[in-house]
Amino acid sequence: EPEGAAETVEGEDEPDLLDLTPEPPAEEAAVIEDPASAIQGPLEK
Repeated sequence: EPEGAAETVEGEDEPDLLDLTPEPPAEEAAVIEDPASAIQGPLEK
């Protein structure tokens, strides 16, 4: 039973969500630290 639970997709989904979570906050921190970067970001997109 323990082996099957470890093979579930949940294990793969967990790291994915954790990876996406730190990304947004990191961008916000950069915008606060470098206001010029915040202007270049949206302009580049």
